[in-house]
Amino acid sequence: MVKCDILINGCRILKPDMTVSEEMSVAIHDSWIKKVGPAGEIKEIF
Repeated sequence: MVKCDILINGCRILKPDMTVSEEMSVAIHDSWIKKVGPAGEIKEIF
């Protein structure tokens, strides 16, 4: 497991091409976004 300060699960992500991905997760560590990906995948890493 990798350390993160904040893990946001089940959120929607707006991509640069203006499409929306649902059921995503965001891992934040030291005020930096460390990883964005599918909710299940991120839960296993962090």
